[in-house]
Amino acid sequence: MDQTTVKQILCIEDEPEMIDLIRLILSRRGFEVHGAAGGVEGIRLVRELHPDLVLLDLMMPDMDGWEVYQQMKADAPRATSPSSSSPQKRRT
Repeated sequence: MDQTTVKQILCIEDEPEMIDLIRLILSRRGFEVHGAAGGVEGIRLVRELHPDLVLLDLMMPDMDGWEVYQQMKADAPRATSPSSSSPQKRRT
């Protein structure tokens, strides 16, 4: 991909290692990956960056992924971004 077509991806995840892993994998494919350490920061960055794709953790301590998703939907008239979530195992 050349610089004019670089797509931005926002990864909202409370585990920094996961953000780093996703950034490593996707940046090798030509994507620009931004990370947010939780839901509150994630919502702020969605509004600021208007990413092409949002990868969203559903289980986070400050605000769960469903709340983040609902806020993104409520903001949709201002900016729309496709999103994806993946369920993770519950920690025991």
